[in-house]
Amino acid sequence: MNPDRGDGRAGRGDAQPHVPARPDPVPAALATLRRDGVVVLPGARPAVVDDVRVRGRGLVTAGIVLGSLGAVLLLGGVTARVVAMFTDALDVWALLSLLVFPGILLLTTGGALWLGSLLTGLNVQRRSAADPLPVVLEREGFRVRGAAIAWTDVEAPRIANLTVRGDVSGRMAVMPLTERGRRRINAWPFEARELVGPREYLRSQVRYALLPGIQGYTEAEVMRVFGEARELAAATSGEGPSSTEAPLAGEGCHDGRPPTGTETI
Repeated sequence: MNPDRGDGRAGRGDAQPHVPARPDPVPAALATLRRDGVVVLPGARPAVVDDVRVRGRGLVTAGIVLGSLGAVLLLGGVTARVVAMFTDALDVWALLSLLVFPGILLLTTGGALWLGSLLTGLNVQRRSAADPLPVVLEREGFRVRGAAIAWTDVEAPRIANLTVRGDVSGRMAVMPLTERGRRRINAWPFEARELVGPREYLRSQVRYALLPGIQGYTEAEVMRVFGEARELAAATSGEGPSSTEAPLAGEGCHDGRPPTGTETI
């Protein structure tokens, strides 16, 4: 029997449960920004941090496995050398050549993977400790992880694939720093720069501001609210986002405190 009754209604087997659509949080945040000149949003850990942690744990495991295998080969080679010293057996020396050099290579590779992943994990841990700090959007700029940045210091948000230390895939939501922004932010102390952007491999300077996580926001919504807030700042000032030199109140500070009298939504 055909479950379609012919009147446009499907039978029970085709019925789908009604899932109410989640309200879009971006318009409410922008409305508060337009009305009050500032909006404070609860910070959260960005998804990219979890991705780096997962890949970092994989590299640590790989480093331990390779290092352990290298240690076994190296120990076997040293043992074979000791035996050769007492027996003067050529076949033992041949075994030595097969074990020692691969052992050293594997042990070195595994140790480098383990140490690099450990250092990256410590860096991520320091940054993630600041992730819950409020995300403050103002007409002049924004504050993420406690670091205050002017809108004139950044370009529009986008997804970038960056080779960062300990994470070769490097897909993340960022705002590229303008030339002015690079000069200013890279003059900050090291601890403050660490709160702004990813540390790219073989680069000493910060080139991107890593977008934060916001509670209740998807990555796409975080990019939208930052992009539209930046455009709002440009429209309010009547100038392009990169042409004004108006400073952000408290710019350069990185204590994570929201301005007095702001509203958290």
